Amino acid sequence: MFESIKAEVTLTFTRDLLGSTPKDKDVYATYIEELKEKRIESLGTEDLGGPEVDTVPAPVKEEGGWTGFHGDESGLFIYDYVVKGFLKESARLQAELYAEKGKTPPPLRSKIDHYWFVTPRKIRIVHADGSPILKPDDTLSRPLRASTPQGMRVCLAKSDVICEGSKLTFALEMFDTKHIKGPEQLLESLLKYGKFKGLGQWRNAGYGAFTSEIKFEK
Repeated sequence: MFESIKAEVTLTFTRDLLGSTPKDKDVYATYIEELKEKRIESLGTEDLGGPEVDTVPAPVKEEGGWTGFHGDESGLFIYDYVVKGFLKESARLQAELYAEKGKTPPPLRSKIDHYWFVTPRKIRIVHADGSPILKPDDTLSRPLRASTPQGMRVCLAKSDVICEGSKLTFALEMFDTKHIKGPEQLLESLLKYGKFKGLGQWRNAGYGAFTSEIKFEK
């Protein structure tokens, strides 16, 4: 049997979390199909699809560029691959730091992709007291600048907001740990990046930043 290390991780958001899911099922469905093609091309697998489209926020046709959260009758949530994507992004940056110091960067991203598994599929976002969040607390609008063939353009982006202090908890199982030196320390290091760049929309501006608490299974 493969050896593994199991951990329970709780993220507490220190900045407001912005939804990143387009509030339009057609737009989101197209996005998912593009992701499928990339997954099949790179990994030979297809693990994204229909059920996610069903949990897209109510469509908003009258205003473009509005993003929100997945949700169902039990409340709002993010999917497991959002957390895994954060871990891989943090690993990529650590590998870049190795390269800048003249060292050979470890293949952290591919190891995380193949041997680290996040559960559950739907990771619930809850209030500080643990009660479910059934709807966003607010919305945030901001201008976006983009360079196009016609020149610089400015458009308005809008996102649903869940206020700071909210939490989410997920389980992480790390297999093949003999190929990743110090997986416990690595996980702690990767999650520390969330203090500066976290989850959700507009995270480059600090939104979605979080602190983490890790409990390793004895």
